[in-house]
Amino acid sequence: MISPEGDAFILIFKPKDDSKAYEKSLEIKRIVKETLIKHGFYPSYIGVTGEDILGEEMKTTGSKDIKTVNNISMIAPILIALILIGGFVAAGLPFLGIGLSVLLSSAILYVLALLGIVEVTNWSRMLLVTTSFGLGMDYSSYIVLRFKEKIAELKNPSLAAHDALVHSLPAIAAASSTDVIGFAVMMLAWDFPLLASVGKTVPIAILAVLAASLTFTPALLAKFGDKKWFWWPHTVEAGRKPWRGFKLTRGRAIGLILLTIVLGTFGAYGLLTFKGSHDYSVFMPEGTEGYRAYMEFQNTFPAGQLMPVYVVGEVSHGTVWDPVVMSNIRKLAEEIENIPGVIEVRGPHNPGTKPKELYVGSDNKTFYLEIIIEPSPLSREGVDLVKNIRDAVHKYRSDTFRRLLIGGIAATSMEIEELLNKDFWQKIFPVGLVLMWLAMTLSFMSVWAGIIPLITITVGYMIGVTLASKIPGLYGEPALWFLPLMTFPAVLGVGMDYNSFYMNRQREELGKIAGKPGAGYIASTNAIHAVSHLVVGLGLIVTATYSALILGSSWGVRELGIALAGGVFVTTILAAIIFTPAILSIMGEKAWWPYSRRWKK
Repeated sequence: MISPEGDAFILIFKPKDDSKAYEKSLEIKRIVKETLIKHGFYPSYIGVTGEDILGEEMKTTGSKDIKTVNNISMIAPILIALILIGGFVAAGLPFLGIGLSVLLSSAILYVLALLGIVEVTNWSRMLLVTTSFGLGMDYSSYIVLRFKEKIAELKNPSLAAHDALVHSLPAIAAASSTDVIGFAVMMLAWDFPLLASVGKTVPIAILAVLAASLTFTPALLAKFGDKKWFWWPHTVEAGRKPWRGFKLTRGRAIGLILLTIVLGTFGAYGLLTFKGSHDYSVFMPEGTEGYRAYMEFQNTFPAGQLMPVYVVGEVSHGTVWDPVVMSNIRKLAEEIENIPGVIEVRGPHNPGTKPKELYVGSDNKTFYLEIIIEPSPLSREGVDLVKNIRDAVHKYRSDTFRRLLIGGIAATSMEIEELLNKDFWQKIFPVGLVLMWLAMTLSFMSVWAGIIPLITITVGYMIGVTLASKIPGLYGEPALWFLPLMTFPAVLGVGMDYNSFYMNRQREELGKIAGKPGAGYIASTNAIHAVSHLVVGLGLIVTATYSALILGSSWGVRELGIALAGGVFVTTILAAIIFTPAILSIMGEKAWWPYSRRWKK
């Protein structure tokens, strides 16, 4: 292949030994360079790329990225757990429960897979571990902190463990039920076995970690919670001052709600103007041989020439070579060429440099058209153009053709996007929201308990997607089309957890002073002092884990890290110290109707 300007060319080859394809490809590059120089040509650039090169480089850099993420994922939770809980042994308690739950859920899934009931993919196995770790830290830490608060008062570890479990149960029940629902609704995407597998396997892991948190954690606290070595180097003392936080007044609450509105407006603008690309080159590790060669190829050769759009047709009678049929093929090609952005349509009517027979099937009844477009087929503009081509082809009416189909890499990627968006926004999203609202309402016996968390989650989600689209854009990198789909489940899961933890404590504090003037503001302030530092700490653990992705070798991984870390962090802050405390303080007892009727009796 020669460039349009005639100043560059491409050699296509396939190494014989696949096991050494990477080394062989680099050797061929060296031979080509030496040969050109030997004959008096001094090229400004010679590079090599392709499936073998990129695959090996992505494998190498991917291993480094995973190692970095794992290191941060291990160090950050340990440090934050030590700060939140205090005591080396006590801080390690959640990790013991997590380990047991992973073993239990893995054993259950192993048996179910052997029986052919579920299919366990590599992706679902990875999510099983990460989800167990994240939720296990949430559930167990919440109980441990409540125990630490009560042991100083009751002095009896058994009573303190019982009290901690009883008062933590509503929040953990609400959080776990919404977590299970959030993953289980993915079974509705039965057209995509990968997502369906996640929907069948991860809920089992959540139930296992829930069981460990509600049994193993309280049991160890009851047994060892009064031992000095358990909390070393700290001690559990009566009258220990809670986190100071801040005092909520009506003016501050209104200010915090206005701040949420501003953040929501910014996020909504970013989400509504989001234009995702299908350019998967963002997953190529930067600075590698294959990446540089691919970029050079993109800049030198028309992208549409490398990845043309295809139209495959079948004639209803006669053969492709019949004059009437060929005339209709020409008219169809002219219709397509009239679409802005289409450079050329090749086929049996206009074969270009190829023999026209190559565009016709062996039965002489099928044919294909090769459509060269101006924008990159996998860019947002390219995918939109492919949609226009598809619409024009489907609208074309002629008795000559039995059927006309559109294909190619861009068309396939476009249809995957359409199908996945349809499954997500029309099935997974609405069903999940309704069931989560119902779960929160039943757990807290309040119709508002499911609405308030969804507001914080929606704002955090929109901010995460906005950051992931705008920041790469500053560096000229496109945002991936599936970022909104991957961000929402993660933000939804932790958002429900953190809102549940704060709301449970606010309801408890409000029940103590219900009916008093300003009770809502006092209860929200006390809840901030008691648990907001825990919620923020747990949120920072997840944020730090996702932030490690920003250190990845490719922009695709970095974009995921920005979206997930940004969304989780904003949702955490809104749930712990901004929107949820503010709205609950203003609404007072009304926020807990019909549960609040108990306080009046």
